[in-house]
Amino acid sequence: MHPEVDELRPKLKEILYDCAVEIHATKAALFLLNSATRKYDMVTEYGFRSAIRHSAGSNDPLVDRCSRGRSAFFVNNPGAEPRLSELLFEAATERLLGVPIFSRGQLVGFLDIRDKAHKEPFDQQDISKAQSIADRILRVFANKNIWNQRFITLSDAGPVPIPRGVPPAAPPPPAAPPKSAATHEEPKVLTEARNAVARILTPQTPEKIGPAEMAAVDDALRSILLLPGAVTAVFTATGDGTQEVSSRGTMTQDALTAMQLKLQTWLTKRGESVAALQTTLTTPVGLTMPPITVSQLEKVFTAPVNSTKFRG
Repeated sequence: MHPEVDELRPKLKEILYDCAVEIHATKAALFLLNSATRKYDMVTEYGFRSAIRHSAGSNDPLVDRCSRGRSAFFVNNPGAEPRLSELLFEAATERLLGVPIFSRGQLVGFLDIRDKAHKEPFDQQDISKAQSIADRILRVFANKNIWNQRFITLSDAGPVPIPRGVPPAAPPPPAAPPKSAATHEEPKVLTEARNAVARILTPQTPEKIGPAEMAAVDDALRSILLLPGAVTAVFTATGDGTQEVSSRGTMTQDALTAMQLKLQTWLTKRGESVAALQTTLTTPVGLTMPPITVSQLEKVFTAPVNSTKFRG
């Protein structure tokens, strides 16, 4: 592992403990990419008591799932993700929350979070909290190029060494006195450059979906549920993480997880992704059927909704 990672290990463990404070997870581990071996080494953990692998390659099921989905996910039933059931069995756990850590489009690590206290299942709120913890970990390496990613750092840059035998540069000539405000006029190219930098530093945020738009969405979802055979209708805005789920009955956690996996797979094929989702469950036509299970989601139809006013 990179020497700078070893130096930062106490700070990383401190951040990892937020999984216990904010998510109430009984176990959590942080894996980071080792550029030399191209494997993901466990940097720090708590709660596992050595019942966890210390390195994960590209064939590791959790690495593969994080690479494909590119967003946090949870599994509350080992049967829902057969490829992950072995990892759950090895650590004597029943629930898993995986959080990929991407830097400049590359998977540089992931969080392996297990079992909430009191055997509670993971939910969408846990995903947003876990993603926030992963973001804090990534910020620790903001100006440290440990994954051989070429970038220009704007801070922590030391003085450039001068080779031996090269005389020091002559001091610059004294600056000319500033012109008065009345006669000074900034060049056009400099003005355009400043505006470009301002747009980079303070990017414009797309307009968020408001109550008026969500009212139209609710009407559309209710109309879809009136179609024969329809048991649930879902609207997802990847831009701001809004998700509205309308169904004819309450949805079991397994059914909700299966639906989210189908959505993530569809988004991945389109080259898109969504991180944390704020999901709202409603039954606009009343409870007209028993709780919806995975077996009742026989067909899933997915289609994009494009708008010039909103992104995602």
